[in-house]
Amino acid sequence: MMSVGEGKKMNLFQLRTNRICQILIPVLKSGWRVLDVGAGTCLISQKLRDAAGVDMTCSDIKDYNETDLPLVVSEPNHLPFDDDSFDVVLLIFVLHHSVNP
Repeated sequence: MMSVGEGKKMNLFQLRTNRICQILIPVLKSGWRVLDVGAGTCLISQKLRDAAGVDMTCSDIKDYNETDLPLVVSEPNHLPFDDDSFDVVLLIFVLHHSVNP
């Protein structure tokens, strides 16, 4: 059984995810290649993929992925992608973890 605190945390996460997706979905174009750096659970990326029809790739320093999306585990300063591999790069709740953004 989920505690009240856990329920509030999950509800806030869902509200945050929904709001972020409401903002991003209208500007993403179907078929775009999108990289989500610091993707965490990849749940936002999954929702964007499903709603906007974009090709999502997730990256993080640890594997917290709870989805079927591909995840690349790497250091953020050394992403293993060629230039121009993506149409859009997302950094959602990442910069506050950076020493020197």
